[in-house]
Amino acid sequence: MIPHPKSRTGCLRCKAKKVKCDERKPACSRCRDRGIQCPGYLLSIRWSHRHQLQSARTLIQTQATQAQRNSTIAEGQQDVTGHTDQTYLQRLPTSNKAQQQSSNSTTEDIYWPSNISNTDPSTPAQSATYSSFQNQASVNHSPLPSIDFSWDDDLMPMPGLTWNDFDSQMLPSMDLSQTPDNQLLSGGTTGALNQEGPSGLSDRSISRQVIDVEDDTNQLRSLTVLNEPSGLIISLPQYFFRHVITLYCVWDGESNSLRDILKNEWQSSGALQHIIRSMAAACLSQDFPFLSTVAKQEHSEALRYIKAQSQQQPTLQDLLACMLHGHTSSWLNPHDLAIDMFTESSRLLAALDQDNRQETKTNDLSFFHETMEYWAMLLSFLVGDPQLNGDHKQHPAKATAEPSTKPHPYSGISRETVQILADTGSLVFKYRQYMSKVKFLEEKDFDVFRAALREARSLERRLLAHHLPDSSSIADPGDPKTPVHHFRLMDEAYQYTGLLQIYRVFPDLLNERYAPWNEDHILRPPPALKTPTAEERNSWLTQLAVHVLDILESIPFESRTRSGQPFIMVAVSSELRRCTGGDLATMVAGNDVIMPAVSNALVRALHARRFIRTRLNAYAHVLPLDKIGVISKLVDHIWAVLDSGEENVYWLDIAAKKGLGTMMG
Repeated sequence: MIPHPKSRTGCLRCKAKKVKCDERKPACSRCRDRGIQCPGYLLSIRWSHRHQLQSARTLIQTQATQAQRNSTIAEGQQDVTGHTDQTYLQRLPTSNKAQQQSSNSTTEDIYWPSNISNTDPSTPAQSATYSSFQNQASVNHSPLPSIDFSWDDDLMPMPGLTWNDFDSQMLPSMDLSQTPDNQLLSGGTTGALNQEGPSGLSDRSISRQVIDVEDDTNQLRSLTVLNEPSGLIISLPQYFFRHVITLYCVWDGESNSLRDILKNEWQSSGALQHIIRSMAAACLSQDFPFLSTVAKQEHSEALRYIKAQSQQQPTLQDLLACMLHGHTSSWLNPHDLAIDMFTESSRLLAALDQDNRQETKTNDLSFFHETMEYWAMLLSFLVGDPQLNGDHKQHPAKATAEPSTKPHPYSGISRETVQILADTGSLVFKYRQYMSKVKFLEEKDFDVFRAALREARSLERRLLAHHLPDSSSIADPGDPKTPVHHFRLMDEAYQYTGLLQIYRVFPDLLNERYAPWNEDHILRPPPALKTPTAEERNSWLTQLAVHVLDILESIPFESRTRSGQPFIMVAVSSELRRCTGGDLATMVAGNDVIMPAVSNALVRALHARRFIRTRLNAYAHVLPLDKIGVISKLVDHIWAVLDSGEENVYWLDIAAKKGLGTMMG
């Protein structure tokens, strides 16, 4: 047998068994020879307790003593290292937490690793709702130190990020090599430990208890307690301002309204502080699964703050916190549409509109109105207007008084198109929901149909009359990856997507204008030549869907408008049908005149499908959230139904049937 040189610092298994370890990486020879996965090595770093409060030190020592006396492992164990050995990270007992909270060293909201590891990131979060905090008490907060708000494309996260890459940023106070790239916090250890956050956090530490257990027994072999200062409270906001905003908005720069408002308001708002940390942790949770629970805890804590402020005079801080909380609820639970937060945001915005004492800038209120309109558009196709209470439409005068030439961080320059799409989604949802319950037609059902058709015709005219704004009238946002013409292309894609929804749900409107496909006549239809057959309508809609995707394909993936594209992709995906069996037979046995046209249509439809798959997969790497997987799954279900030969397939019906509705922007 190959001898193993002696080492004082071996892998966790070799140290537990007190045997020699050659410390090879990524796996030592002893573990490799036994055919098992090596559990890895501990950092040979010692944390000094010299400046640590006595109460916290006593608690850690007491906990270590109690853990050593235990002969079995507590329930809820989970392997946080990703290896076959069981490594358990336990949270402080509730009684000890209460003692520590009464001292000067508050440990409220500390993310103890066992609490983190007990949550399966793949399990949908049981998200707290606004109403669940009706009886919560008020929460105080203290401002955090200043953060670097700069945005840097060179620091964009890339797939393959490792914990070592992130650890040096999250724990800068440890004796690690410091560079401008990994030193996110200024002030070193003292600055990180002495800052007090919105929950009264000070002198934070994480107690890691590494317990190695024999494969065939539950007997405790060894225990290592490693205390580290937690930099998450500071470094997550740093990550948010550097990276998350650039992924969240359709453009970014120093003039980004969202960035500007957050930069001025977040340090004095406990809710915004928690939401920012929640969003940053959610974006990092795929690479670091324990941050999934961090994100959920921060999200719930933000809701506590929002409720505490709900009875007071509304401010921009409250409104922005409510909007971000609701809009990012799907980041933690893809199926959480946060309707209650939309309603509360609408109430706050209405109050700010009517409150003359509130010193708010006109452009700030315009930003919030446009944000609510975009949010309403995404929700309207999934829940309809009645559940939204129509609050976002109560103050149209102020909402459209001074149209801005600066693109919005969510909707770009497509404010008018987004408003029409919101009305379209509301109509389509109500009409489809009503007709799905009709088994035998009555006179009132015809009245509902005629009213819906009149409204759909009005929406069609609004879309056909919409003119793209001239590039010279749009303020350049200064984002090198997102030039002005990308916003014009997105607006055009929204416009055609709205028409496609109307013509699919109300085919009579397509019959009234039908002529063989010509992309130059989409917005200027010639007089109808004939009443098309169902196959001709399907072919025309497929051509329109492919045209929309051609527009998106002309926008490089590096453009930040990619964050607004998933909705468009899903909304047109149900028109990308393959040729039917009869068409395929015609391709084989038909004459030379028919065959090229059919073949070209098939190739374009398949190419469009491939484009959607490719771009969604790439987007999932850029913004690694579970809801992107739900969107991809919905598209796959839609195409599976289409390929089965089913007629009149519509994406909203599949989303409702499969329970795959999520926020697509």
